[in-house]
Amino acid sequence: MKTFAPALAVLGAFCDLASAHYRFTSLVVGGRNTGEYVHVRKNTNHNSPVTDVLSRDIVCNAGGLSSGPGTQIATVAAGSTV
Repeated sequence: MKTFAPALAVLGAFCDLASAHYRFTSLVVGGRNTGEYVHVRKNTNHNSPVTDVLSRDIVCNAGGLSSGPGTQIATVAAGSTV
């Protein structure tokens, strides 16, 4: 137990060095790709994170709210893999 705490502290020091985010461009329903931006809202800042957590962009990323009306709704049967 005495060696566990220092090892945990060292591991914790590296946690801030790695961060990640991802941008989905398509939806896969039942093994079928539905196409790029057909059922996913397109954003305007590509793969960049939203830095202002108080902005409206935190909901659907930059530009995601304005592209909403052009985004289709996917029908997914109960039990399907998404």
